[in-house]
Amino acid sequence: MQTTFKIDKYLLSAFLAYFLWGIFPIYWKSLSFLPQEILCLRFILSFLTCIFLIFLNKNLIQFVKEIFDFKVLALHFISGSLLACNWYVYTWSVLNDKTIEASLGYFITPILITLSGILFYGEKISKTQSFGIITVVSSILLMIGFFGYIPYIAFTLTFTFSIYSFLRKKVKIKSLNAFCLESLLMSPFAITYLLVTQNTFQKVVNLDNTQLILVLIMGVVTATPLVLFGFSAKKVEFKTLGLLQYLAPILQFLVGLLLFNEKLQLAYKYSLPILFIGLIIYASDYFKKEDLSKRVKQ
Repeated sequence: MQTTFKIDKYLLSAFLAYFLWGIFPIYWKSLSFLPQEILCLRFILSFLTCIFLIFLNKNLIQFVKEIFDFKVLALHFISGSLLACNWYVYTWSVLNDKTIEASLGYFITPILITLSGILFYGEKISKTQSFGIITVVSSILLMIGFFGYIPYIAFTLTFTFSIYSFLRKKVKIKSLNAFCLESLLMSPFAITYLLVTQNTFQKVVNLDNTQLILVLIMGVVTATPLVLFGFSAKKVEFKTLGLLQYLAPILQFLVGLLLFNEKLQLAYKYSLPILFIGLIIYASDYFKKEDLSKRVKQ
């Protein structure tokens, strides 16, 4: 009798989403646009990409029906607005050599997501896991103490994406449709901005082949991890998402440090080791109690 392991598709989707988010600073850094221009292009091209995929999946009629539900529209307008704020702050950070500081926001986010699962969904964690979380929180407070000011970039990213994650948990429609609707609701604002400024259109016309390709794939680049995340968020517990989400800031931190040559501030030198110790404590106990794979006997 042979025992094999089959990775759960929801967990795999979450892992891929966070991995892509972790390495995407390389992509945003390579674009020749301002943060607000990138934000507008992301929503417009994401909508075009998603609506094309919905059409291919023969789900267009269902999507149109969902548009005329006021509650669905209101929820996705709020989530789309949070996404817009998150995207802009993060893109601005990457383009202004603050990728490491932005990664701090995504180190904090999993804690809020885990606490949301405990407070709003009754998810349970062990004493060891609680100690791991307390250790992580202590490292974050130490960071703030060394900075000498509130890291507004990190906190903005933390709260916008945490609330976005909470709202996505409540979404009843398919993840692709949900993100398409968010993009659709934000696109009129994006188009209006681009029409008023006109600078972006001039830049697009004068792009070289490499930059043009990078712009054309922006919708796919943006939509892929969000659709994967939305797909996984409905089934994966918040505490699991909170654990997996550390992959993204770790990769972002390494990209900022090793590829972008950003300066490692004193705050990180003292606090990051404590943060990683807390994460190891949390994760080690978690893997003792949770099986992230399904055993299939053949």
